[in-house]
Amino acid sequence: MRSTLVCIPLALILALASCNCNNQKEAMPQVVVDIAVRDAALLLGGVTPATNSALAPFAESNEYSNWAAGTDSAWQRTQVSNLSLIEEWRKENLTNDYPKTVFSPFSGPDLLNTIAFFPHGNEYILFGLEPAGRVPHPENLAPEQLMLELHHLRNALGDILSRNFFQTLHMKEQVSEDSCSSFAGIIMFFLTRLNMEVVSARNLSIDTNGALIDRYDPADAGLVPGVEFVFRANADDAQNPPARELKTVRYFSLDISDDALAQKDNFERYAHTLPDCTTIIKSASFLMHKDFFSRIRALVLDRSAYILQDDSGVPLRFFLNDNWNVDYYGFYERPIRLFANYFQRDLLSNMRAKSSGRLPFSYGYDYTRGASNLVMAKKRHI
Repeated sequence: MRSTLVCIPLALILALASCNCNNQKEAMPQVVVDIAVRDAALLLGGVTPATNSALAPFAESNEYSNWAAGTDSAWQRTQVSNLSLIEEWRKENLTNDYPKTVFSPFSGPDLLNTIAFFPHGNEYILFGLEPAGRVPHPENLAPEQLMLELHHLRNALGDILSRNFFQTLHMKEQVSEDSCSSFAGIIMFFLTRLNMEVVSARNLSIDTNGALIDRYDPADAGLVPGVEFVFRANADDAQNPPARELKTVRYFSLDISDDALAQKDNFERYAHTLPDCTTIIKSASFLMHKDFFSRIRALVLDRSAYILQDDSGVPLRFFLNDNWNVDYYGFYERPIRLFANYFQRDLLSNMRAKSSGRLPFSYGYDYTRGASNLVMAKKRHI
């Protein structure tokens, strides 16, 4: 059982406390945790909250115990080994000097792979077409309704647990605005499974100036709605104080096609306020290969210092110039049949000549181990 944090259940507060100790050193920041949000994330992640939690009686039921055991079994069977292989590969092939703002376009709620490859980020930005969903409050639901929603959550996680990517058509059927199976709920699941403590959560939006505001109204065409979580490594997973630094993940719901951005450029304005980014792209439906997704492609190329992607991301030809250094990993022959039109001959020749070897983990649409591909492009002049 995880240790209980005693705190006032308000939004996140950072207070720098002065210390009158003999050494007169500055005290560590005091972090106030939203208990309801933390316990909700634990419950959705299949971890029993503390006995004094409002959710403890439900978590002790046979129905929840069976659900948690089944969910844990699926997690252990699929993601645990894959994540450990990613970690081993990352330590050997990627450095930690990347920009700490990590951008994951077309990702949906897949924070899982984003953190696996770039665990030292401090701000993670995701987007997709599907609604963000309101922050779940399972403590307000009747046990029968909560159990039903947990089953919906498990269904929504089916693709990522078995194939390591989300399918857009399934997402449209499986997620909703006010449910534990919303993208907000899925992100909470991932954070708990990654042994993170969710400190606070809020719904928010990007306004027409590109600024983040507390207002959340998916029906307001002038806003880009989203959800934000502040989190940190759990105490039992922290090897040193920096490991418990607060991090932020934001997911936004928007249409990023050229026509949509021409009508509403909130997200572009917001992106241009960000520092240089590390971008990770996976299973992106080859959208940036299309002429009518040129604006998001240009945004990615402009704002990114590092880009790690599979073949579904930015076409390789945009990196074969004096602006980028490119490294190749894995195996590439052709896209899966659904995306056969997006074969890249230059990627085939470069992967054959320069790849460091097959990848030991699953990544992207070619999810069979050994069949995935990655390209790391590093901007030469940042």
